[in-house]
Amino acid sequence: SPVEVAECFSHFTYVYSCEKFFVGQLQGEYDENSSILKLTDPTIHSYEIPARQGERQLAFKSLDRSKKALHNFFHSHKCGFLCRQVMKNYFKSKHKALEKERNKLT
Repeated sequence: SPVEVAECFSHFTYVYSCEKFFVGQLQGEYDENSSILKLTDPTIHSYEIPARQGERQLAFKSLDRSKKALHNFFHSHKCGFLCRQVMKNYFKSKHKALEKERNKLT
């Protein structure tokens, strides 16, 4: 479903960024005829960017809810089939890349 795709994308951004960023509050439209989901208006929440000298505000404007947005998302998100497959394939490819790098060193 379009909701599952959007939630999977949000979850993946958190994992891919090594738990530093999270893209949430996605909106969009789904065209059933073409099966295309256009996601719009993403909000990037920073989890580890320091608040000193207004860096967080400059980078993410006033929309950044940091840890609160992350907590709210994972409190309600349940990984479905798509999410589990994406994470499994991501970690599998990441493992292969690490093995390739390791083999270069030997």
